[in-house]
Amino acid sequence: MKKPIRRPSGTRAWYANALCTHGDYAKSLALMARARALDPADRAIVADAYWARFVAGDGFESVAELERMAHIDPKFAAWHRYLWRIYLVQGRDADALREAVTTAELRGLPDAAERYRAAAARLAGGGRPAMLLQLSSGEESAWTRGQGSAVAIAGYRALAHDRAAMLRWLSVADARHDRDLLGLFSEPNFRQYRDDPEFLAIADRCR
Repeated sequence: MKKPIRRPSGTRAWYANALCTHGDYAKSLALMARARALDPADRAIVADAYWARFVAGDGFESVAELERMAHIDPKFAAWHRYLWRIYLVQGRDADALREAVTTAELRGLPDAAERYRAAAARLAGGGRPAMLLQLSSGEESAWTRGQGSAVAIAGYRALAHDRAAMLRWLSVADARHDRDLLGLFSEPNFRQYRDDPEFLAIADRCR
């Protein structure tokens, strides 16, 4: 059986994503630019590149380009997945949940889509705190069934300024060697805690 051929652009993009995850933004962006030059039509590389730029601090052009690509190519889930995460951090909650539902539907995840619709209903009735509580509880229910993410729950609690719950769920993820912890330091949901000693202790172990 032949081994799959790894394209040079794909190798560079994979490494660029790894560098971004570890907070080495300058090298990540440079390598991502080289990957895009080698394969400018690869949508996954384009989406990852704009996400890396957002994480590195470009909060305007990267978002505008992701929005433009989502309009041009609405059936590609990555545009919507990154916009959902960005909008949530920016406080554009209704837009975030719309993109979350679209992402789940494009990926064939009806249960996730229903969780996001439930969060939208809570947003309409109780604002952002109610929405974040619904997102947390919905993700926790999925987690108990082996489908959700402890890190995602921690991220929602971080956005809700619930430090105790955030650390509790990060500790759960750490104890279970959750792979989602690999991107903890660069995850925008946790930006306000990057100087927190207990958060850093977990993040440093996983970098």
